[in-house]
Amino acid sequence: MKTKYSFREARRITRKHGFHTEQEFLDYDCPGAYGVQKDVANMYSDEWRGWDDFLGVPPSFQEGKAYLKGQGLSSIDAYMTFLKANGENEDSISSRFPCKPDKFYKEGWQGWNDWLGIG
Repeated sequence: MKTKYSFREARRITRKHGFHTEQEFLDYDCPGAYGVQKDVANMYSDEWRGWDDFLGVPPSFQEGKAYLKGQGLSSIDAYMTFLKANGENEDSISSRFPCKPDKFYKEGWQGWNDWLGIG
C-alpha cells in the first residue's frame, strides 16, 4: 500500500494533534484535516516503536525517572539543557519529556533530586 507520508512526517503531523491514546487517534474523524491513514502500525512496521512513540506521549513518571537516572543530570538547568539538546531527535524518548515535570507528574512528584536520581 502506498503511503501519503513518510513515517517521520506522519508521526510529526500526528504528534501536533496531541492525541494521548491509540483510540483517540483512531476515533478522530475530520476528513482532510491531516491525511494520516489509520493503519499506521502496519504501514510503517519497519520503523514502528509503539503508540506512545508515534503519538509523542510522555513516558510514565517511573519510566522517566529510570531513564534520567543514567543521564548524570544534577540540576534543573542541566535537565533543561538536556531537553534542548535531545528534544529535536524525534526518535529519542527525550523528545517526549515534559519541560515542567513537576507540573506534569503531580502525582508521585517528590522534587527535582528524586526526578533526576540525585542522592
